[in-house]
Amino acid sequence: SFKGKITVTPPVARSVTLTSSRPHAIFGGAVVLSGTASSRKAGETVTLIARPAGEPEQRIEVKTAAQGNWSLRVQPRIRTEYQAAFQSALSPKLTVNVRPRITFQKVAAHRFLVVVLAAHSMAGKTVDMARWIPGRGWVVFEAFQLTSIARTETIAVRTVTTFVPRNTKLRIFMPAAQAAPNYMAGHSNFVVK
Repeated sequence: SFKGKITVTPPVARSVTLTSSRPHAIFGGAVVLSGTASSRKAGETVTLIARPAGEPEQRIEVKTAAQGNWSLRVQPRIRTEYQAAFQSALSPKLTVNVRPRITFQKVAAHRFLVVVLAAHSMAGKTVDMARWIPGRGWVVFEAFQLTSIARTETIAVRTVTTFVPRNTKLRIFMPAAQAAPNYMAGHSNFVVK
């Protein structure tokens, strides 16, 4: 004697987006990851999955703000793959590449110090010294091998002597082949002799 109506609707498809403020970072620097959860609500939980090259997976939870938007500042130390998860949904994977941090300074009239920082020592790698030539750009004129430093596995150094003319603009470059496999090519600040 009772009658009723049942209406069945398909499940709501969940989704979450993921973007980066920059495609790459310098070791020790930061990028901002952000996106939107399909619920479009504040207070939802988005899980950011980080997979650093050769290291264990990490998970970080972040709450959404208005309209389901979320953001997180991260400091990848090595090439890292990221993915955002919201309920049963996963974003496409996003890779942030990292350059080694290379600093270059003059320590005496003809002597210069190169310091390279990365998640692991770059000792044994080769870097190039280049000088700026108007009309030609940076021209490599010398290459040398980095050495290790005691009590640390993240710093490689080299002191080099060069007798280029005064007011020559110099810079250090690390080619991609030397920075590989988990770092991009990098370069230092420039120094005027």
